Amino acid sequence: MEHIWLPCSSSSDDSECYLGDRGKCERSGDKLRCTACHVVAHSACLIHLSQASVQCKTTFREPHRKGREAMDALGGHHWVHRWKYEGRCSGCGKSFHQKIFFKGIQEKKEPVAVTCSWCKESFHVKNCFDDHKLNEKCDKGGLRDLIVPPQWIVRASKKRKANSQNPNPKSKTFLVRRAESWLGSPSQPLLVFVNPKSGGNKGAKALQTFCWLLNPRQVFDITSLKGPKFGLELYRKVLTHLRILVCGGDGTVGWVLATLDKVRGDGTVGWVLATLDKVRGDGTVGWVLATLDKLNWPVYPPIAIMPFGTGNDLSRWKLSVMANVDCPCGEEEDEEVQSALPLTVMNNYFSIGADAHVALQFHHSRSANPQMLNSRLKNRIAYGGLGTIDLFKRSWKDLSEFVQLECDGVDLTPKIKELKLHCILFHNITYYAGGTIPWGQEQDDSNRASYCDGRIEVLGFTTATLAALQMGGRGERIAQCTTAKMMTTKAIPMQVDGEPCLLAPSLITLSFHSKVPMMRREKKAVCAPPLRGKNKRKKSATDSPSSSTSVMVQIPVLVLLKSVQSKQRQRWN
Repeated sequence: MEHIWLPCSSSSDDSECYLGDRGKCERSGDKLRCTACHVVAHSACLIHLSQASVQCKTTFREPHRKGREAMDALGGHHWVHRWKYEGRCSGCGKSFHQKIFFKGIQEKKEPVAVTCSWCKESFHVKNCFDDHKLNEKCDKGGLRDLIVPPQWIVRASKKRKANSQNPNPKSKTFLVRRAESWLGSPSQPLLVFVNPKSGGNKGAKALQTFCWLLNPRQVFDITSLKGPKFGLELYRKVLTHLRILVCGGDGTVGWVLATLDKVRGDGTVGWVLATLDKVRGDGTVGWVLATLDKLNWPVYPPIAIMPFGTGNDLSRWKLSVMANVDCPCGEEEDEEVQSALPLTVMNNYFSIGADAHVALQFHHSRSANPQMLNSRLKNRIAYGGLGTIDLFKRSWKDLSEFVQLECDGVDLTPKIKELKLHCILFHNITYYAGGTIPWGQEQDDSNRASYCDGRIEVLGFTTATLAALQMGGRGERIAQCTTAKMMTTKAIPMQVDGEPCLLAPSLITLSFHSKVPMMRREKKAVCAPPLRGKNKRKKSATDSPSSSTSVMVQIPVLVLLKSVQSKQRQRWN
């Protein structure tokens, strides 16, 4: 198995070349780290590493390897030496200390730990690690129920690839099927999709972390693979056992769900976000949903979103747009005005007016200077600046003059004119605009918002109330409805799940589309780990539960550098 090399940071826990203790280290070139097994080597040492048969962990099996013995042979540990390691020994429970000694005038170091890159068990090299562990079967550790074992992933034979009629040869490079004859199958295999461009380009570290925690062949960078369709089709035969984790914004999840819908044969969502240039900012969720719409799977597998948990049954809403032929656009606006929305299915929110105007300005700024807006902090500063300018300009103070709204057959246009709104929001989830709650969340509220009740919340804002959201304010409640119709008589900025555009005068219909099962963390898990050492204090009867120290159990959050995205393609070749 070949390594997946990425640039190594000198500040990482273990940045020593793996060949340092073998006398073959060239000590030249950039340091690289394998994202799957965490072996570190200089670029000049890679040829020596290959000659020394230092292989990465096996992530698939060859087609000729069948039977119980062949399956068990792939289930062993993958031991790697560590020069420096955080944590405690699985054998004696003591911590690891880096060993440095001098031989003549040269500084020498010794490996202090040996770690399995599958189950993450670690032992002291000299005193705690036994030779019998080399042939011991690995149980894949605490994530055993999530890791797709190499026994499931089969490299397609050359004869099968030659006979394939699929124009995309990459899709037939590997096959995934459940190995029924092998007893170590996971109960809830996890399929991970990461969008490195979402959340200020922080997806790269997440991608690397998941490749270390899981099998790299169950983790996909959907930007380098032009979408999630390749990964979803690859794991189609194990659909009933599958769970999906989407790391990104709204557009990415929408992309995956839309692809699943396509596989299920609904054909309700067009491939609007198939091109990479349409995935902007927090558009990750919609991207994934859009791909799921295309894959024609009989059922949706359970889907979770990182870093947000958005509920159990996420309602999705269909947006239909028809041109308002009675109100043509002016010639000066023809180049910017669009005749269709960026997305035809809404998962989180759809808005028109002031906030969409700010989102559209931000999109144009980022498209012109992508290097200036590449982090969450910079994005927030830019959004705040554009919003402040719009607050004083009040560009859409006359929005109510160009909009007619009808919810469940009731004409609400007079209410919009009375409130003199600058923005109208159709909201499906609880939170909006960086964690604010525009609908409100009072405990005794009989009209509380819900993402799974088949109703959409309609709210209105002025530029002042939009700014007040960040200080705990909320919008004007207009209606809760199952269908809505809106007619515009002027080209107005709109956005769907963070995807902005300037839409020509149109008749827009919002109706219920479907529900998708989503996984949600109800409450942060709290546990008290066992204490080590001699000074163990026994809990007395006078100790209160609140006085005990608890530790939050956290899973590391991950992310990939732009120069490394092509590495994900090479893994499957």
